[in-house]
Amino acid sequence: MGNKLVLVQEDITAPKNLGEMMSLDSVKTSFVENYNLSHKNNNGEMVYERERNAFMQMVHENKNIENCTRMSVYGAFISLASTGLSLVNQEAYLIPYGQTLQFQVSWMGRLRQLLQLESVIEIAVPEVVYKSDLFELGMLPKKHVKAHERKTQRPEDDIITHVYVNYELTKGDRWLILERQDVVRIMQGFSKSYIIWQQNKGKNKDGSPMKLPFALAFPEDYFKKTVIKKLSKQLTHTQKVSDVEIFEDVDYEEGDELGLENGSGDDRRALDIAKRAGGKQIASAGYDKENK
Repeated sequence: MGNKLVLVQEDITAPKNLGEMMSLDSVKTSFVENYNLSHKNNNGEMVYERERNAFMQMVHENKNIENCTRMSVYGAFISLASTGLSLVNQEAYLIPYGQTLQFQVSWMGRLRQLLQLESVIEIAVPEVVYKSDLFELGMLPKKHVKAHERKTQRPEDDIITHVYVNYELTKGDRWLILERQDVVRIMQGFSKSYIIWQQNKGKNKDGSPMKLPFALAFPEDYFKKTVIKKLSKQLTHTQKVSDVEIFEDVDYEEGDELGLENGSGDDRRALDIAKRAGGKQIASAGYDKENK
């Protein structure tokens, strides 16, 4: 196994650019074998071509990816094979963070993973509720959404008041409803990018405006992601998870660095993935920090 890892490292550092690296036989083989073993089918080659093309489009649109270490790029790309999530369907993202490329699961990808749990029958797409919407909660027998009528036109100062998801388990129909204050509390307490933005009053050291944190730039997505992550923790905590990889990622929008002191955190993780990419399913790891 050690020789195989050295071979992989030598292979991926030799090419002049990521286009050449992603076309290497060793990268393709690792991806295909990982996918086929993890998902017990032979679709790995087709999926590899699809995700490689999507990845190269990302590289074309974001030149910072070329500056990431090759091992972090390799590790992030192979994570697509082990989880079965797709860049094309926006179920996952590969995001440059400094010189590392991080694998990120979107709320859509996490929802897809939860649907694979044996006790889950159905999970609806999460819905956000604005102040101007007609919205009514029922309390009996348990808290649920009684009515929700969305407005087609909203005032400019409209805000999100709730986010909810309806799901069905073998034990019956359930609801998870979060109020605005629940999501804001998570954002203020655990969203590192928001905390840094707040501490610096939205300005860089040179006085220029900072990039808005994800929670403020894309509030609907943040609310949906938060309720799905909350649901994920509930379902995976109370149920036996077998043959389903619920990949607990580090969310770049929260700014969790995954131990990037000296720029080595993601490379260590990539090395671990590389070691297991030669014939074993990659195990999930508890990298998600937000709601702990």
